[in-house]
Amino acid sequence: MKQIIFIFAMIFLSGAASAQTVSRSFEPAAEKQPASLVPATAEKHVESKNYPAAVELNERAVEKINKENDYRSAIVLFRQAIETMPDCLVCRYNLGRAYIQIKNYDEAIAIFRELVKTTPVPANRYFSLGEALSKKKLYAESITFFQKALAIEPNDPIALCILSISLYYIKDYAQALKYVDDAIRLKPDLFQAHCNRGVTLHALNRHQDALESLNRALTLKPDSAEVHSNLGAVLTELGKNKQAQKHLTEALRLDPDYKYAIYNLAVNYLEQGKRLPARENLNRLEIIDQDLAEQLKKEFSRDYVINASQATPR
Repeated sequence: MKQIIFIFAMIFLSGAASAQTVSRSFEPAAEKQPASLVPATAEKHVESKNYPAAVELNERAVEKINKENDYRSAIVLFRQAIETMPDCLVCRYNLGRAYIQIKNYDEAIAIFRELVKTTPVPANRYFSLGEALSKKKLYAESITFFQKALAIEPNDPIALCILSISLYYIKDYAQALKYVDDAIRLKPDLFQAHCNRGVTLHALNRHQDALESLNRALTLKPDSAEVHSNLGAVLTELGKNKQAQKHLTEALRLDPDYKYAIYNLAVNYLEQGKRLPARENLNRLEIIDQDLAEQLKKEFSRDYVINASQATPR
């Protein structure tokens, strides 16, 4: 059986996020740090002479992100803020978010594990730990923290959507569908949720419903390489190779180095008995991702039986 790759449309939270998500991305430090963010043992530091300096460093770091998208420089500033005032929990939170953005998930997890020990814990701390764990592929553990975040803010479509991804990866497809449906109910225009719903429905063998969800995602974001690649994957598995090829080609027009579309297009060509263009895509993939290229090589050894209907345009 051919191996097609699906990819979730991830939600990236940054300093430039929408008003809905910005409170969970990067936080300005208040004139006085909220008492809820400071453990009792550190309360004496709130009025310390170091606090204004920490605030200024934190603000400069947030500005680096919002205006320049420069996370690495921001990390240096966040760390300086923490050195200036070790109990600046907002600074620690922002440092953890920045590490997520540069994919340093180990550092982010370590930071948020400490932050969720404070009392009380805001939902965004639980959410961020869950997100970092999920991106580290520690899906089962991530679910625990997403659920803690949702216990505080049950109507958070972003948390619901990303929780559904973790559930998908532990193969609890029914629960994954439930949570992504909840996310869509709360935010109908969240294109990532519609894309991820399509992937989940495909896993449940509800292929027509999967296509409908992916087409809805495409309506919301026509320039998404992820959505085009997923549509191509579903259509390839349904044997609609020419339609699939159109979407996969579009995914690569949008993102020429999108490795999953390159992979899926090669499998699509193999389905049609076109080994030469499949080999050309393998050559492209070898430059971008050796591990994925090795997986694709296994597809070349499979026995693809191409009948007349598959060999002609659809």
